Formats: sequence, C-alpha cells, structure tokens
Amino acid sequence: MEFISSENGLKMTTVGLASEDGREIYAEIDDISLADECRSFLRYAGEYIESRHAIEPGEKLGYGYWITKLVEDDKRGLCFWEYGPDTVEYVPGISNTLRFWRGFVA
Repeated sequence: MEFISSENGLKMTTVGLASEDGREIYAEIDDISLADECRSFLRYAGEYIESRHAIEPGEKLGYGYWITKLVEDDKRGLCFWEYGPDTVEYVPGISNTLRFWRGFVA
C-alpha cells in the first residue's frame, strides 16, 4: 500500500489497498504539519482493512480516544470524517483526531 498527496498536501489517498471491493480510502487535513500523522492514520486503517475486515460507508473506526467514520464520495472512494468538537455530528477531515492522537502519545 502506498500513499499519494494532493498538490497542496492536505489530502492523502491510499494506492493499491487490498480491500475486498477495490475501494481506496483517503483523509483530509487542515494543516500540512499533520501530514505524517495522516499517513500513519491511513496506514493503520489500511492494515485493518487488509487484514480482511470488510468496510462499508458509515462504519466507524476509533483512533486513540476519538471516533472517525467512513463516508462514501461520488466516485465510490471512502473518506474519513471525524466527530466535531461538540461530539454531536461528524465533520469532514481528521485534523482534530490527529491533534488529539499527537497529544495522547506525546
């Protein structure tokens, strides 16, 4: 499994993920300093999927103590969203998840 980043580096996508349905996963961040953590997160999620865990849109995946959710885009890719700070609804991206993880492991 490899990763590609968008031109501005704020979106990272897997390439060659061995998911059962051939979908790739991706995540967006709001700060380029989170790029390494984003890659680690996608590696963690990709390894979970490659270990034969089928994934579906709407599925939740914990990372540290924060919850993320897979949302299907219009191209059948799966994007990670995270709980908003109010923990009432999910919002696009995983920046807060990665910041919380950074503080958790520091």
